[in-house]
Amino acid sequence: MKKACIFDLDGTLLNTLPTIAYYANNALESVSLPPFTPDDYRLMVGDGARVLIRRMLERTHAPRDLFDRVYTAYMQAYNKDPLRMTVPYPGIPQLLERLRDAGMFLAVLSNKPQPQVSGLIDRLFPGMFGRISGQRDGIPLKPDPTALLNLLQEEHIARESALYIGDTSVDIDTGRNAGVDTAGVLWGFRDADELTAHGAVHLFRSPDELGNFCCPSAPV
Repeated sequence: MKKACIFDLDGTLLNTLPTIAYYANNALESVSLPPFTPDDYRLMVGDGARVLIRRMLERTHAPRDLFDRVYTAYMQAYNKDPLRMTVPYPGIPQLLERLRDAGMFLAVLSNKPQPQVSGLIDRLFPGMFGRISGQRDGIPLKPDPTALLNLLQEEHIARESALYIGDTSVDIDTGRNAGVDTAGVLWGFRDADELTAHGAVHLFRSPDELGNFCCPSAPV
């Protein structure tokens, strides 16, 4: 029986793809580079903003010395209004309430910067999570397991009692690297083939399916 559910943010709890595409394309436009479609970004996100910007510039064959300008433009715009076009996936608020009411410890672990993660969670899921962990200086990004292992240790949660939940191979690799069971969700940014190839222990097509797995005796 799992006692803790630890969620990725983008593509798992929140549909941030329109937001990322909007701010990233504006940053590209600021240096006269062409935009990408939201589906293009679907395959570029997951490893943090700096990696995203590098991938964008590589795909446009842009000079590397544009990195700082594009990254700064992206981060400044995103930080001003991180809620623009961002919404929870259908069924997520109900899932979180169900897990919380069943006594599950809930946490978020994201590669997004800590201020963005905290701001989004505080606005969209106030009081729902016992721990909110984003990218911080000195802590390696996922799929390095350090942040996940630190979270478990500081909250006194055994690895076998936790389920890490995400939508990309980065998330599945994070859970595997930490020795934690992982669940892949299929409503996010990637498909079942990618998640299975990276060793997802469980796959869920809807928040209801995930809730039934975590709390089989709890009311829907």
